[in-house]
Amino acid sequence: MLYQYVLLIFFLLVGIAIASLLMAQVPVNCYGTELGQVELIQFLNLTPEQYEQIEVATSINQSQIEQAQQILQQAIEEFQLLVEGVATTDLIRAKYWHIQQLQQQDLSKQFETMLAIREILNQSQRRKLAELMKEQNFMPVSLYNC
Repeated sequence: MLYQYVLLIFFLLVGIAIASLLMAQVPVNCYGTELGQVELIQFLNLTPEQYEQIEVATSINQSQIEQAQQILQQAIEEFQLLVEGVATTDLIRAKYWHIQQLQQQDLSKQFETMLAIREILNQSQRRKLAELMKEQNFMPVSLYNC
């Protein structure tokens, strides 16, 4: 159960991190250093037009992703209360599957945002972004082992 909860949090953070990297926020990488907006633009060698397109692409789904994550967090809290309380096994199981469904929907939205961003980048920039995501563990571990 704890493993699934940790995995859930990891996947949520993956999507937030990708969107944060390409928005005006300043994310913190796995080494504890900040990768700011200016550094990201320089790292990917983005044109002003590309940067504007990326801002639009990330803002479209960002509010939906944030809302979905709030709903997911609430469902997780409800699940924990059910497990701690006297709920039936069927009710706990139903809440578990509901959380799984919410996770999948959230991951799908994050994936679609990543694809929209990818379409804006040229091949060299795509390589650099993939390299950065791998270095900072922004992709699910299972994708590395293909």
